[in-house]
Amino acid sequence: MMQNVPGAGVPVLGRILSEARTSRGLTLDEVEHDTRIAKRYLEALEREEFDVLPAPVYCRAFLRTYAQYLGLDPREILRLYPEKGRETELAPLPQVTRPAPPALSPNWIVAGVMILVLLFAGVLLFRMGSSGDKGVPAGEGVSAATTVPVGAGAEQQNPAAAATLTAPTSGPLVQGSVIKVPDVRGVTGAEAIRAIHDQGLTYVMVQVYNDDVPVGVVISQSPSPGSKANAGDAVTVTVSRGKQ
Repeated sequence: MMQNVPGAGVPVLGRILSEARTSRGLTLDEVEHDTRIAKRYLEALEREEFDVLPAPVYCRAFLRTYAQYLGLDPREILRLYPEKGRETELAPLPQVTRPAPPALSPNWIVAGVMILVLLFAGVLLFRMGSSGDKGVPAGEGVSAATTVPVGAGAEQQNPAAAATLTAPTSGPLVQGSVIKVPDVRGVTGAEAIRAIHDQGLTYVMVQVYNDDVPVGVVISQSPSPGSKANAGDAVTVTVSRGKQ
């Protein structure tokens, strides 16, 4: 077992390391190459200049490696290491607080308001439609006509095929009766509607561009003239819109 060498201020630990190295004929450069410990740290260990070394945990690791390399007992070498006063003061850990829950995103609020508005509009339209059907005598049609484009962007993609759909219903109908479809080709749209209406049928009017047929004249119809239809069935008439 190693014994402390008497004498105040004598670097016992450093002298043991230095004498063990020189007795084996080793230089600091050779020790650095073999142990991978920087030469300046080896010099600091032999001079006991521990402030030059990193934290105590690294210093003890260097001492253990150096002692084993020199054939010394690492436990005895570490016993001579003056650890007192070299403990690293650990800074207190920062206080971690739980983040506040994120506030409701404005996008969700806007989306919720839009959904409510759409729902309200849908209910309002439904009620308006229901109230509009009340008070209409049985067997009578709706007097108003609705005009909607056939196919979004049809006029831009194929102007000749652009059309307008008009679908009012006719006057009094006799349910279950068989009706002969009138021939409305070549007449004006107003005359065609009147003839269809008089037969107790409904109609769907499609308006298309046509270079050969004047504006407002029926180009074709479906079902064909003379065919059988039930009261209330729709006759589709295609009316010219003239040249584009």
